[in-house]
Amino acid sequence: MKDNHEKSYWPHMIMGFLLIGIVLAFWTVKTVGRMPVSKEDRFMMDYQNAELHYNDVMKAQQRFKQRYDVALEGVATRRLAVQNSKANPIVQAVILHRGANRFAYRITDKAGHAVADMNVTFVLTRPHTHADDVTIERVPFVDGAYRTGPVTITKPGRYTLKLRAAKGDAVDFDSRPAFLEP
Repeated sequence: MKDNHEKSYWPHMIMGFLLIGIVLAFWTVKTVGRMPVSKEDRFMMDYQNAELHYNDVMKAQQRFKQRYDVALEGVATRRLAVQNSKANPIVQAVILHRGANRFAYRITDKAGHAVADMNVTFVLTRPHTHADDVTIERVPFVDGAYRTGPVTITKPGRYTLKLRAAKGDAVDFDSRPAFLEP
């Protein structure tokens, strides 16, 4: 009888592939866990709510536009060329200042009277990240306009000024590009 002492590496290969699969699965779950669902940029709400209630949001915004007007006052703007936009390559951007900035939004009805009982939320954000967001949940109505307190800005670059105004069944989402020069 012949003694067969040849080694077979198949069990080691199978265990190695299994171990690699487990490590890759763990790495995938860990990576995805670090990227939570964030707010939907356009509607200032969770992505799931924006998706589920998109038609309702659009109808509420249409009702707002039929009843009210929103204007940002007391800011300087400048025309900026946007390289990645084929539809609108030039935008009017609000010029920000290093340090404290204040913003005043005048909301009027179609007759031109100021509306004082809106629920207004303001967000200063940077495109593609929510790390530097400045949120003011309740913007106070002062002297005929909704005025934010001082918002301190130190990092140069692009920003977006977002406003959510709601009254009853009408909601508006105002978004304006802004820029702080280096």
